[in-house]
Amino acid sequence: AQHFAQGTSELGRAFVELASEQTRQNLETLKALTGAVDWSRFAKAVDWDQVRQIQSAYLRASLEADRLIADLFARYPEARYRLTQTAFVQEHALVQAHTRLDRAAIDTLPQAKSLVVPG
Repeated sequence: AQHFAQGTSELGRAFVELASEQTRQNLETLKALTGAVDWSRFAKAVDWDQVRQIQSAYLRASLEADRLIADLFARYPEARYRLTQTAFVQEHALVQAHTRLDRAAIDTLPQAKSLVVPG
């Protein structure tokens, strides 16, 4: 039981770290794109090198997280069921939390500018 609890706890920490990294990357990308309000000048306004760097960092973090999770599942196979159960139950709460983070990030944008989504 202690081995199971340790595995579940370690997997939980890994997922929290991954979610934190994803949020940080999302906010950095939003920051990089903040100046792109005038869509006619969008391509010139965005620092595409910075966007590529952020995306590359996120991809590296995702691949590292995948390796970590695979390693943890290999060491604690009994944690798979519990983690799957936890992920299923908490998915709705995580979506709501992500939505709140997105809203908070959008609220930090300068109020004088309005975002226009091309349509």
